[in-house]
Amino acid sequence: MPGADYEFRPGRSCGGYVLNADRHLAAEGAVWLWRRGSLILLLVVAGLGGLASVLANWPGHFEPDSVWQLAQGRTGVFDDWHPPVMAWILGVCDRILAGGRLYIILTTATFFSAFVAFMALRRRPAALSVVLLALIAASPLALIYQGMVLKDILFADASVAGYAALAWAARVWRHGWARTAWILTALAFFTLATLTRQTGIIVAACGALALGWLVFRGAREQAVKMPPALFRLALGTVASLALVAAAAGVATAALELHGNHWPETRAELTAMQIYDLAGAARRDPAVRLDVLRNQAPGLEDFVRHSAAPAYTPARMDPLRDVSGAGDYLYFDGPAPGDQWRTLIRTAPGLYLAVRAEVFRWVFMTPDIQQCAPILVGVDADIASQLEEANLSRRDTDKDDWDSDYAERFLNTPVFSHPFYAGLALLMLVWALWDLRRGADEFVAIVAMLMAAFGFTASFFLVGVACDYRYLYFLDVAAMAALAHRVAFWRLPSRRARAAPLDARADGA
Repeated sequence: MPGADYEFRPGRSCGGYVLNADRHLAAEGAVWLWRRGSLILLLVVAGLGGLASVLANWPGHFEPDSVWQLAQGRTGVFDDWHPPVMAWILGVCDRILAGGRLYIILTTATFFSAFVAFMALRRRPAALSVVLLALIAASPLALIYQGMVLKDILFADASVAGYAALAWAARVWRHGWARTAWILTALAFFTLATLTRQTGIIVAACGALALGWLVFRGAREQAVKMPPALFRLALGTVASLALVAAAAGVATAALELHGNHWPETRAELTAMQIYDLAGAARRDPAVRLDVLRNQAPGLEDFVRHSAAPAYTPARMDPLRDVSGAGDYLYFDGPAPGDQWRTLIRTAPGLYLAVRAEVFRWVFMTPDIQQCAPILVGVDADIASQLEEANLSRRDTDKDDWDSDYAERFLNTPVFSHPFYAGLALLMLVWALWDLRRGADEFVAIVAMLMAAFGFTASFFLVGVACDYRYLYFLDVAAMAALAHRVAFWRLPSRRARAAPLDARADGA
């Protein structure tokens, strides 16, 4: 019968009535744009934000460690002072596009793609999510930090992207090929995170636990005959973690074939132990250091009379500048480790007090200027490393603009780990409530925030400096969880009117 989608055309079939294709397609296009408009805007904002970040930071900001890593990537000989995967990635990117140019393009794309992926879990994200993404893109934690060539940025981006992929795996769980693709993507990012930071295994462990939960829930919904519930959960978790561990192990072995075989990891651990002993001697000058006195009296004298006076919980760097640091800070022998373990066993309160103060600086950054919040330009202490990296020192007007822009946000919540921890805690409680109601994609949010808290807590044991970038993952995870939440936000006054369309838009 004639209707809105039909018009009368004499001489045509079907009784003279034919479908008005142009009008019909236009109507469908309008509905599609109405339903997808916010998602398109998200993609536009993400693209513009990523482009702005790349242009603002071009050709990438390097500090001494990243110069060192690029030099290793170019020579193809790695050490393990830093995880070698970062040097390898920089080397690959450098061969395609010199310096850090391709690297910052890839990391920035990963960052914004992860945020869009979280928001796109709603087919028609709330308009407020576009505003939020624009604010995040304008934040120095996105606009400037994504141009810093640092393993901490790569670690955060890979971790959040892995959990975004895991959330999509939960969303498409009933579609076998799509589920497999998203799971493999998540595991690949978790493997990269594990290889990028020494404590990155926390991210993989929480991701594996979340994947185990999804296996458990999927089997229960499909009434698959499997062993008891806890065993199914454990099976999925162990299988996922085993895949990540195997991939990381193979990659590590391959990179070690090109290693210089110097004991940098052992030297790092020794320096951290002496740092703790110096902190204990600074806090309690009467602390007993009998092991050092018996095994290495010169080292005891260094700890008490050189390292302890120079000690600060903010960072280890001042200890490297004192007399005798070259001989004792990286002492070759069992004495530092034996004395450190003895301190923990005989004076646990003192050890915990020292560690708590270090962690306070890492987490609270009470004097953020001491915590290297902004690293721009190209800076290196060793000229030969700059030459090997094919870089030169750089401090341009554009670098100054980047620094000035970021400095405007210092001493605000934008540069506050406690602020993001509070936000993450709120998002965690909210996600647990939704997960309890059967929204399985929230398991990725829960796992991501638990990983962020676990990674943050690890610095209670291993922290040796308060550099702001160390807990960047916590900040980004909190922002990603908020972005996911806001994408589903609707004002109460609109819910009743929007419910039918929202249900259709979200496939509910």
